[in-house]
Amino acid sequence: MITISKHIHGAGQKAILFMGQVIFLGGQDKYYLLYILFMGQVKTPAVAKLWDAKDGSDQGTLQGHTATVSAIVVMPEQGGDFVTASWDKSIRLWDRSSLKVKKELKGHSQAVWALLPLHGQKLLSGSGDRSIKLWDTHDGKCLGTLNGHGDCVRALASSPKSAYSRSLLPL
Repeated sequence: MITISKHIHGAGQKAILFMGQVIFLGGQDKYYLLYILFMGQVKTPAVAKLWDAKDGSDQGTLQGHTATVSAIVVMPEQGGDFVTASWDKSIRLWDRSSLKVKKELKGHSQAVWALLPLHGQKLLSGSGDRSIKLWDTHDGKCLGTLNGHGDCVRALASSPKSAYSRSLLPL
């Protein structure tokens, strides 16, 4: 088991994903303390850092956002490529092998808080602009926008038994 403490300089981690043998952390602060198995330091400015969950070895850094990384997901249909969202209003698709940016998705007018990968190389994003966008990650285009939320969209979920996400967008 790995325990993640809060940051030395800040309010704490902004995005965490534990997938198999790799831990993904995203944030803005300079330090993360990961104890029991290891300690690590995150480079600034904003990055998503990858560590091996078994031995704590550094597996690389996804660097390119200009503000806090607020969400991280894996696209299972795209070879496990990573997707990050940020307060810089962008979404970035990363090649799993090279850890280089493949595409940058822009269209939100405020911070992107939530991501949800969907079947068919599609992705939902939720933002501080009170919208949800549906993206085609293959060509990087926005396919549609749902407006009308009363506040920031900070989380997205779908049910395998339903044809609709929590915000009633047909999947």
